Amino acid sequence: MQPDSQPRTVGERYAAALDAHYSAKDLLAAMELYEEILIVDPNSQEAGYSRSQIVNIVRSVVPEDDLLAVHTDLARSHLATGEIGTSDRAATEPQDSTSPAEPPAATEVNYRPVEPGEGPRRIQTSNTKRPEQHDG
Repeated sequence: MQPDSQPRTVGERYAAALDAHYSAKDLLAAMELYEEILIVDPNSQEAGYSRSQIVNIVRSVVPEDDLLAVHTDLARSHLATGEIGTSDRAATEPQDSTSPAEPPAATEVNYRPVEPGEGPRRIQTSNTKRPEQHDG
């Protein structure tokens, strides 16, 4: 592959992400490439690997206390909006026999790179409801 050419297949994108991640040690470029894979082919094996690699990068650069704070805020948001158990894992768990099983709602995720100097971002999905903000 020539240096100026963009990877075309998911496999080529994943190889480029691994190269950025482990050879060049460019974690930001690697994350962007892993995110591209999630957009281009979210159900591929490479997408599953990319999710794991993104988690590895996040855990290596974000302090554990910050991760806990973000996860806690996210859980509160889901609890406040009633969006509980909408993950893929929840869809595979046994359903209450008194209620009919409903397929999980399709979720479109809009990824964009974080700009330098930008703080933490929330990944906005098409079915995400924002809780009311209260001054107080």
